[in-house]
Amino acid sequence: MIQGLYIDVSSDEIRTMLQDRLKYHQGKTSFYKEQLAKMQQIDKALGEEARTIGKTSSASPTESLESSVRKHENMTLYYKFMSEHVVPNETYRLGDGELQRLGILAERIY
Repeated sequence: MIQGLYIDVSSDEIRTMLQDRLKYHQGKTSFYKEQLAKMQQIDKALGEEARTIGKTSSASPTESLESSVRKHENMTLYYKFMSEHVVPNETYRLGDGELQRLGILAERIY
């Protein structure tokens, strides 16, 4: 008897999915670093005025970008480590949590 809904995925396929997530987060890190550099130029040019522009929360736009960079750098490390430690020639049984982590599901669907 099978209990629950799980998907079996080969180690080669899981490694590819992990590497895809790694590339995604590397791209996001690069994007946010570019945006941060632009924002820092604006901050420098405008001085104090830049800190008040668009301030709708306790975090400044620069702080939000810095946070995004840190988040995606951390996720890059996570997926790099995971992809390097896939056990070869095995089958992985994945549930919703793993599918979310791999980017197959954007969010829980129930």
